[in-house]
Amino acid sequence: MVNTRPIKKIKIGFIGFGNIGKKRFKSLQVLKHFDTSISYIVDKKFKKKKNKKKFNSWKKISQIKTDLIIISLPTNEIEKIPLYIIKNTKYLLIEKPISLNISFIERLQKFCFKNKILLKTGYNLRFDDGLIKVKKLFDTNILGKLYYIKINYSNGASKTNNNRIGSLYDIGCHSINLLQWLLNTSSFSKYLKIIQKNESKKKKDDNGFVLMNFGRVAIQLQFGFCSWKNTFELELVGRLGYIKVNSLPKWNNQTVTFAKRKFPSGIPRMKVWNYTKDNSFINEMKFMLNTIKSNKFYKKINNEGYQTLNCLKKIS
Repeated sequence: MVNTRPIKKIKIGFIGFGNIGKKRFKSLQVLKHFDTSISYIVDKKFKKKKNKKKFNSWKKISQIKTDLIIISLPTNEIEKIPLYIIKNTKYLLIEKPISLNISFIERLQKFCFKNKILLKTGYNLRFDDGLIKVKKLFDTNILGKLYYIKINYSNGASKTNNNRIGSLYDIGCHSINLLQWLLNTSSFSKYLKIIQKNESKKKKDDNGFVLMNFGRVAIQLQFGFCSWKNTFELELVGRLGYIKVNSLPKWNNQTVTFAKRKFPSGIPRMKVWNYTKDNSFINEMKFMLNTIKSNKFYKKINNEGYQTLNCLKKIS
């Protein structure tokens, strides 16, 4: 962790302004107590420049200095951006999983380290209010010895998903990243998998199941685009009870349940928390802006995307 130059007004550039880019932009509008300004927005759908800050090509913004660049492009387009474009910033947020190419991420990491640019991978799920509650509960050792974890994160977008990287890298990556955060680890072991290609274009996977271990803890994952209904289910089971999450607030209502086991058997005592507003993008942007204000460079943040991709490669 090293100091960077002091920052007053935080100048931000956007490359890609689709659904996710707009969510990032709206999050900044909510976080009004931060002193921010938009230096440029680049998106190929923009026509001839009508607004001085809107461009349809990143080639025109290489000399504009910013504090943060947010890149919200489809995964397969990230590698097309030449690294010199990001040299005039100090903080960089790229949507998950950045790339499927380990060599590219390694090259990007080296470039960022050399130029003292902090690289943040956009994994907003760990910034969900309900999952933050789960992390706080779990870190108190409320479950005692952990036995197993199950996650199902899936939807019904097999015919409409446009990211063209398959369900493991598009949606399964969130679950892997979430597990790394919850368990404070970068790797797992004894991977077993079933990967399906049912209806997706380009013969990419659209559903899958993975079994793996974290020490003696068994982990079961499902991910995919063939559930026909948006689904998020997380279950952590230990000797003293369980924590369960049902759904995400972006789909209306999320519940987090802690059940305290009754010995030797019987109905557990339960406590339930409800969340109805999706603050994950706001929370992630708040984390990013606070990191910028702290004037620090955190190696752990730089490594996050690489560690998640490395784990995904072992599964695929």
